[in-house]
Amino acid sequence: MQVNSKLAHLSAEQLVDLLEKYGNQSIPLKDIISEFSIQTTPSALNALLPPLIHEEAPCPYCVDVFLQSRRPNRSGYTSPIRRCPNCGHQNTDYCLCLNCRESAAKKRQWIEEIKRDLIRDDYGGRHYDDNFKCVTLRDAVYLSALIRQSLSEDLAVVDPYAPGPPLLAPTGDHMREITMHLQGKVLLAVDPESPIDAFVFNEELTEAHSYYPAKVDWLFLPGLAPASKRQFIADLTAAIDNNWPDAWQNDMPSLWREIIKVEAFEYFFHLLDQRGYQLDKIGEKTHAVFDFLIERFPLSKIYNLMWQAVRDVTDYNVKNDIPTYRAKNNFVGAIQRKAEKYIAQGWDLKDSRRDFDCPQTWISSTFFDTFMKVGEDGFTSMPPPESD
Repeated sequence: MQVNSKLAHLSAEQLVDLLEKYGNQSIPLKDIISEFSIQTTPSALNALLPPLIHEEAPCPYCVDVFLQSRRPNRSGYTSPIRRCPNCGHQNTDYCLCLNCRESAAKKRQWIEEIKRDLIRDDYGGRHYDDNFKCVTLRDAVYLSALIRQSLSEDLAVVDPYAPGPPLLAPTGDHMREITMHLQGKVLLAVDPESPIDAFVFNEELTEAHSYYPAKVDWLFLPGLAPASKRQFIADLTAAIDNNWPDAWQNDMPSLWREIIKVEAFEYFFHLLDQRGYQLDKIGEKTHAVFDFLIERFPLSKIYNLMWQAVRDVTDYNVKNDIPTYRAKNNFVGAIQRKAEKYIAQGWDLKDSRRDFDCPQTWISSTFFDTFMKVGEDGFTSMPPPESD
């Protein structure tokens, strides 16, 4: 038993007597200090006493070594922590001894290995079948935009959520739609070597049931060799420039409408955000109104309509002290009323320019410049009619 130097003058029998009297609450500490000639104060006496040895609590790391603790203080305000005199391990959940740190690191590594195996099982093995004839216009536009936006030099990965400008698509929802569409066609796949924290696991660690699309890495044409990927890109370029399949021609009007509709949403959100309004979601009414606009105006004029309507409604709301939570529902109706007024009166509606805060996205420029070869006419012209 280790004995403090200030108690070294005591014999073994005196030390046992000291401990018994210390445990007797009726004996004042100053009397004990005086009787045993200890150079200390009552408040410091406890720290000098030999530790308690807990033979029922062996150290989990050291052989034949038991945990020790200070003897309980007479105040009883604290519960002495048990620790190993050899390695310093403590019987607490937050022990930072070297052994516990190494054990925690091994456990983390073990868990990460389990998670990585689950990711590989759930998301590995995707392979594009290299059948270019099955590529639709939507596939081609989406993939071409990604190639231009973020395809790596080794043709391995793309990043649909790369920060812009320009962004891949006007809204986060549209980025996700594009990514999920291409994933469904196995033109993209989640890289099973993506960061582990990009995935969500169940509590039992038996499944990686979901992931964060903006955090994972996305494989481009998964499973294909670089040479096959180069050939795919060459075939895609040739189809764009020289020979659109008939199915592409049939799908073109609907894709045109989709792109300008999302661009219109982007500008609408921007106008509202400038004025301190936030839409919770795009409902069926809003979709219907924007579909109505697209069938009657080019995007440049829709921009003008939205700008006028948002300006007028904002002025009205301020003048009449209408609270924000009520006012935000008035904008879509105002846009429709203003559009119908222009149509009924036959007024000339001027074209707006693109807003510098809403630059053209990769999807838009790829479709209008690369595929359609109409440039800014895609902004100032009506989409062609849908084929029957």
